[in-house]
Amino acid sequence: MYRIFLVEDDSVIVDVVRRHLEGWGYEVVCPERFDNVLAEFAAAGPHLVLLDISLPFYNGYHWCQEIRKVSKVPILFLTSASDNVNVVMAMQMGGDDLLAKPFDLQVLSAKVQAILRRTYDFGPASVLLSCGGAVLNLSDGSLQVNGQKVDLTKNEGKLLQLLMERKGQIVSRDAMMTTLWESDCFVDENTLSVNVNRLRRKLETAGLPGFIRTKKGLGYLVEASGGSTRFCCCFLGWRVFLRRSSGSISSPWRPCSMPCSSAASGAGCSSLSASSPSSGGIGNCNGS
Repeated sequence: MYRIFLVEDDSVIVDVVRRHLEGWGYEVVCPERFDNVLAEFAAAGPHLVLLDISLPFYNGYHWCQEIRKVSKVPILFLTSASDNVNVVMAMQMGGDDLLAKPFDLQVLSAKVQAILRRTYDFGPASVLLSCGGAVLNLSDGSLQVNGQKVDLTKNEGKLLQLLMERKGQIVSRDAMMTTLWESDCFVDENTLSVNVNRLRRKLETAGLPGFIRTKKGLGYLVEASGGSTRFCCCFLGWRVFLRRSSGSISSPWRPCSMPCSSAASGAGCSSLSASSPSSGGIGNCNGS
């Protein structure tokens, strides 16, 4: 069964389109929130995206670009803004087609069938794993963290795939060494530790400190909600960190601070030290 990811904030349109497409035998999935559509897209693993342009938080063009960074899944725009400028913009942002509102449901289903037939008669769909802001594309081994591409070696990709596939579960070092044995002629304890530490540093640099946790004597763990997200800004000569669990929008922000060397010059922070006493890792800063 083909799965369709419907990104539309009009509940009436959602209900009508969902019922129609489900009547044709498709599975329809809708995002619960519009501030992190990419994570819900990755979790859904759809074969086709139906995407409105006018959305809360970010418009459809933004999410089209974000999806294109991790997937080649076809995208059909549904929009009342069907003038030539928006049609051209939709195609340039990575869309495959555009259907103007109001539209006939039979035309919608015909376009859906045609796009799916053209796409999947010639190749398999991309498989994505998502957790805590990290999206791993198993088709090409690429990793995106909050929209930023992270280069991984083959072994790092294999280890991250294993951990993300078993997120919320402890993965033993033996299981991880077995995974590396599939690509290397020899793997020992030290080789595994080097690969895990290098992977951790890359994730921390990309803004995911603590993504991979060590369970002493047992192995490693990626929490089902991922690591924590930290932001930084300059305030009266201090670096001010705000931290929130990436798995819960209702988690409280927790501030902490340390001297900011760039504040004297009036510049914003450009990087954070992993040894920051309260941050526990590298964070993101836009100087705002």
